[in-house]
Amino acid sequence: KIISSPLLRARQTAEPSAKAYNVEVETDARLIESGNLFEGMRINQNRWMLAHPKFWKWYTNPFRPSWGEPYVDIADRMMKVVKQAQNTNAGSQTLLVSHQLPIWCLRRYLEKKHLAHLPGNRNCALASVTTLTFQKNTLISIKYWEPAAPLLMMARDVTPGTSDATIN
Repeated sequence: KIISSPLLRARQTAEPSAKAYNVEVETDARLIESGNLFEGMRINQNRWMLAHPKFWKWYTNPFRPSWGEPYVDIADRMMKVVKQAQNTNAGSQTLLVSHQLPIWCLRRYLEKKHLAHLPGNRNCALASVTTLTFQKNTLISIKYWEPAAPLLMMARDVTPGTSDATIN
């Protein structure tokens, strides 16, 4: 089974796998990117804009974060999708396609790490694969893989997070 965020770029990421396994891509709104007050702004082109005083009121709590959806809420909704996939697809594999921050929050939650983090330290590049392996309902491993790493090396802008892109 393949379940994707309803956003276009996630559905496009899910399509090659769906074709390979001859299944339809289902969507689940809980896999969507996290909401934040910077949506639509071209921050990657000028990071100094974040230092402008008009944004200071948004930085009251970086542990929540105060500028967007709380990390704990992101991890909670992602965990609900994982649990639902476990329950409805027991004994089989499910591909969930989401976005960087939700995947990273879920991973940190499962690794029992603090959800607050520096965005530049995320290990979740474009088209990367984070694999959760369960034995019954017990998580036994978390693995990370970048199958598109050679393409990332040619990327002009991959931000935030760690990758092999020439510009991060």
